[in-house]
Order: sequence, then structure tokens, then C-alpha cells
Amino acid sequence: MKLLAPPKSLTGRHMLAMFVSFFGVVVAVNFYMAFMAVHSWTGLVVENSYVASQKFNGDVTVLRKSAALGIAHHLHLENGKLQLKLSYADGKPVDANDVQISFERPVNASRAQALTATRASAGQYEAAALLSNGIWNGELSAKLNGDILWRQPFRLIVTGQ
Repeated sequence: MKLLAPPKSLTGRHMLAMFVSFFGVVVAVNFYMAFMAVHSWTGLVVENSYVASQKFNGDVTVLRKSAALGIAHHLHLENGKLQLKLSYADGKPVDANDVQISFERPVNASRAQALTATRASAGQYEAAALLSNGIWNGELSAKLNGDILWRQPFRLIVTGQ
């Protein structure tokens, strides 16, 4: 018959090791999270909030006028080229000038890019772009009939690059 060994007692050294281990993990995770927060977001939303607030109503007016034009857009990335198709509600292609595509990461403005798209065919525009996988926010803009400004915000999700 085998006798059971008496249970080991919990000593002060055991408690100290558990205490230091627990709070060591908490502090390490906090430092890691702080490091990632500082290095992944600039913290800058706009250069000057007062100036941005003054432009807001004008921006809303332009976007409402753009929506009233009834232009649909389709934007996708293929083989390093952004391809943009612009058409009216009836399917007729949009003849636009000065087509601009600007985009940036939602939380990191340091990768912002602004491209000028060239006309590939009727209603089709393209621009070379180097975009890594992930989410990109941006804005399309073009001039219609020489002076009508059309603007449209967009979100592009890039996969498989």
C-alpha cells in the first residue's frame, strides 16, 4: 500500500512569484498596446479644425450637387491599376476631365496618395497605383462639361496583392 505525499504548502515565495508574474504580464501588454497606438496612428484628423469647420458646409453642398447628377461609379484594382467606370443612371458613359483619385488608410495618413486618372475609353479611367492589402478610404473627383465639379467618397478593400 502506497501512502499519499502530504500536500505542499503555499509559501511566501510562491505568492511573490505569482504576484510578479501576473502584474508583469499586465504591464507588458500595456506597454505593447501603448507602443502600437503611438506607431500606428498619427493622431491628426485635420490640420486646423477651425478651417475644416468653415469648409464643411461647402463640402456638403458639393457632395449633394454631385449626388443629384446621378452618376454611378465602379472602382477596382487589377494588376496594379485602379480602374474607374463612371456612368449615368441610364448607363450612358460619363465624359469627364481632370479625374482625380485620392486615398489613404483610415487611421494612417502617412500613406496618402493622390493620382490623376487617364481616359482609357468612354466612361473608363485608369491610374497606376501601389496599394497594399487592407481598407483604403478616398475620394473621386472630376470636372464635367468643363466646370461642374463632381465628387464622391469611396471605400476600397484590397485583397490578394
